[in-house]
Amino acid sequence: MWKTFKSENGLQSPNHGVKSEEERMMTFAKKVESIREHNLNSTFSFKKGINQYSDMTDEEFENYFNIKSIGEEQHCSATNKRQSVKKSFEDAPSSWDWREHNGVSPVKN
Repeated sequence: MWKTFKSENGLQSPNHGVKSEEERMMTFAKKVESIREHNLNSTFSFKKGINQYSDMTDEEFENYFNIKSIGEEQHCSATNKRQSVKKSFEDAPSSWDWREHNGVSPVKN
């Protein structure tokens, strides 16, 4: 698996040239085992897979994409405390399928 991953993603990997191949391979092996364990657990509603970031630890991935740790304060409209606005929903439809209104995008990495 490592040889296939390396030939398909090796030069694109953010870890290319940063970590030794042995370190990248060990991280990859741990990630594959984590993916396997997740996918065997039937309580999850989704499956994981291998991608170009599979030779990165979670910490390296978070640092690479500058992802804040869970629990850190966020500054966005969704987390601001706002007063609720009362509206009438009498005319609202009983159901709404966002797929029919171009509200759902394809799955991304």
